[in-house]
Amino acid sequence: MRHPRTSLYLLTAAALLLGAWMTVDGLFGRLFGTFLPFLGGPGWWQLLPRALGVDPLVLTWPLFVVGTAWFGALTGLWSGLGWSYRVALCLAIISLLYLGPGTVLGLVILGCLWGGRLGRGLPATPE
Repeated sequence: MRHPRTSLYLLTAAALLLGAWMTVDGLFGRLFGTFLPFLGGPGWWQLLPRALGVDPLVLTWPLFVVGTAWFGALTGLWSGLGWSYRVALCLAIISLLYLGPGTVLGLVILGCLWGGRLGRGLPATPE
């Protein structure tokens, strides 16, 4: 019997947390015109668009889409679908721009993808 690698469990925990946070933050921003406070203040990721002269509320839909895309990528990784590794890699790189939780969790996910060799079909080891 084949069992998933430990790195897939860690990746799943990090991606679920990151995907849920980004989804809720994007949806909250779209519905209420403000973002969820992070550690008592605005999310650190808002500093990047403001430095570029862009209103962070413009990014609510992309934030929501990337957050929900994590759930699809995780489903693909657990199913052993070949495209899911590339999608998870792209999402992890994009999530690095979500400064604060996204950067930390994105680095964890990148480490799991690279170190766990999850891009080779079903991420499992023989028993």
